[in-house]
Amino acid sequence: MTQLPSKKLDIVTVVFSGELALLRLQARSIAREFHASALGDIFVIINDHEEAACAEAVEAMRGDYGPFAGKLKVVRPDELLSDCPTLRARLERFYLTHLRGVGRKLRGAGGGWRGNGGWGMQQALKLMAARLGASPYLLVLDAKNQFVAPVSGSDFVAGDGRPRSRVVETEEKQQGWIRASFAKLDLPVPALPAKAPPTVTPVVFARDDLRSALAMIEEKLGPIELFFARRRGKATEFMLVYAALDQGRGLWWELHAEGLPASFSLFSGGSVGRLPELVAAARCGDCKMIGTHSRLLAAMTETVRKDLVEFWRERGLIRSDSEIEALFHA
Repeated sequence: MTQLPSKKLDIVTVVFSGELALLRLQARSIAREFHASALGDIFVIINDHEEAACAEAVEAMRGDYGPFAGKLKVVRPDELLSDCPTLRARLERFYLTHLRGVGRKLRGAGGGWRGNGGWGMQQALKLMAARLGASPYLLVLDAKNQFVAPVSGSDFVAGDGRPRSRVVETEEKQQGWIRASFAKLDLPVPALPAKAPPTVTPVVFARDDLRSALAMIEEKLGPIELFFARRRGKATEFMLVYAALDQGRGLWWELHAEGLPASFSLFSGGSVGRLPELVAAARCGDCKMIGTHSRLLAAMTETVRKDLVEFWRERGLIRSDSEIEALFHA
């Protein structure tokens, strides 16, 4: 009898202190909606200049993962660093980890790991997560993502063992990310950059594919955290992986199957008007994941947030008024 491929996934979320209240919602949604047979380990990677305090706060949430509490692994970025192949790279890493953050902190910048830029370090850490765990697949999330319907391995991995992706109609901004990422690796840009894999979470990788992509990227660009700290330009983490695996020859769509669930997410103040639509879609089961950016939460009026809070309460994702306060005033 032919053995079916395993669909077990490790979950990876990179978090900073301003997203801890959202991470709690995500933890409870995993406990409520994720099928046990599909879940490997849960890795939460700390990306905060107050690293120890942030790690302690995540550890304190272990109970929010319910039956999966024992699967939580709190990861410090130092655990993910690769060897620096040259003296120049070693000196640059020393500057990055010991000196750069001092000046940035004085200027009020650099809330990420070791005082570096949070968004750049977040992207690097998502790729460095390839060095974690042992499950055959990796599901990369942001703290803003919450599961709002039951999910199993089949939602993220096809019957033939290919991780699921989906075609996204990109805008000029995202097309710039695609062109820059392929150019960084000296690869030809796809003929149709307007159609690409997702540029935002959730994203699923076969672990071996992500590891091989990371190896190719670092061979070309050097240690990935150094690249994202200072030299990335318009390249982004997911589009670099797209480039490394696709090679400009359409290989991405051979390695991936269609059908990845999208997260119905709100990112900017201009999207607040879509909040009733988001809540309605979640209530009627039209989506499996939703997301709200932390900056958007802080900008919501009490009237706007009412439906969202009510929905979170219905699902057991919020359990006290103090948790509501933490979400909207992080």
